[in-house]
Amino acid sequence: MWTRQQRGQLSLKRRGEKLVEPVSGRQRAAAKTQPWEKIGRLSLGVSGPHWGPVGQITRSDLHLSVILNAAGPWTARAYKQLFPASELRLPISNIAGWSVVFRDESPPPSEDNALCHAAFIDMDGFSPEVFSRKLPNGQRDIFLAGVNSSQIPLPAIATDVASQLDSRCPEVESLLKVARTILQRSGSTELDIIRASLCHRPVTDNRTPIIARIDSKHYSPLGSERAGQGGVYVCAGHGPWGISLGPGSGKLCADMILGGEVPAYLSKLGL
Repeated sequence: MWTRQQRGQLSLKRRGEKLVEPVSGRQRAAAKTQPWEKIGRLSLGVSGPHWGPVGQITRSDLHLSVILNAAGPWTARAYKQLFPASELRLPISNIAGWSVVFRDESPPPSEDNALCHAAFIDMDGFSPEVFSRKLPNGQRDIFLAGVNSSQIPLPAIATDVASQLDSRCPEVESLLKVARTILQRSGSTELDIIRASLCHRPVTDNRTPIIARIDSKHYSPLGSERAGQGGVYVCAGHGPWGISLGPGSGKLCADMILGGEVPAYLSKLGL
């Protein structure tokens, strides 16, 4: 995203899609993918890790020098499936969160020209987060979240999350109650609900992300110990801020893996 600043005012110059899409296309063209369910065993040696179906590790299989495990709330589960004999437990779990998106069709005040709003509210029981986006017709789409639970089990794959959502559950109803308060509507008034969602976010025991290289003693005595020489890395546990912190985290991972300069504070994000 490119912006132009003039006398303290920040305006959008261009969003950067034309620059991002060609790079994204090249990345997709160069990438080799392996369906998760077809990975039966992974072997990591001096020449780097390689995987294939159980009993079929051959020279024709995909050979890797680095594994970056960045599977969000599934990171610990992915590590255990790839290295079932490892005694290491990655302290990454999931926290589920509900959200609703609804539309405010009432005309905004004439003096309100903001394209978006953000509000963080403290209420009994939970702390709602509200984000609004102005539409071309003057109406607003409003995103409302803040109801979370650590008791919802993590499904096997991300696409199974949709089956866990009940749009009439108490968590969604509590959000709709807040939505009616925002719009100053009575409890019997129908809201223009665009969607209700449930998502699982990765959290760690100490609530800070993990960006680190796993010591090879936990999965293979033959693994290299020097940065830039391959191995298994972890980048996960960002909570709800994964999208915001993604670019910076990616840069740190690249520096670790390629042997670049790594800031001293990164040691605080280790295992």
